[in-house]
Amino acid sequence: TKKVESDLALKRKRVEKDHVARMNQNHETSTILAKCRVMEAQCAQMAESARTWPERKEKKVEELKEMMIRIRGNVDKEADKLTAQMDEKEASNNEIHAENEKLQVEFDDLKAKLDAEFASYQDRHKVHDDRTTLLRQSLEASQEKTNHLRAEAMVYGRELHTIEEQIVGYTETC
Repeated sequence: TKKVESDLALKRKRVEKDHVARMNQNHETSTILAKCRVMEAQCAQMAESARTWPERKEKKVEELKEMMIRIRGNVDKEADKLTAQMDEKEASNNEIHAENEKLQVEFDDLKAKLDAEFASYQDRHKVHDDRTTLLRQSLEASQEKTNHLRAEAMVYGRELHTIEEQIVGYTETC
């Protein structure tokens, strides 16, 4: 009976060992199956993503086209504003230039009159220097005004040039 008991004990230990081994193997198999299911789900997602890619790509292309149209519209609006500003500056510059020419004519007339008057007074009457000084001051004031207007015209000319450069820059950016 001792031998039978010992054989039974050995068989029971083997059965328990086999049972534990099967349990471990079942656990490993379950883990592997779970990983396979996760990978199958990922593959399905990737397949769906690949299937819908052309549609998504086309939609993205359309969105980018619309964005480019909006950007071009904004650039065109900005270019129109800058062109209008440039036209205003040019018109203002033309007005200043016309005024400058008018003042130059007045200046030349005044200078001619002054020279003629001065020669006449000097030749005939030897007019007092105060009169000559006053006329020269008037002439100088006219010259200063002319110079001031010329300086303003140059400033507007520089601003006009800067606006033209901005338009060229915006155009090149587009």
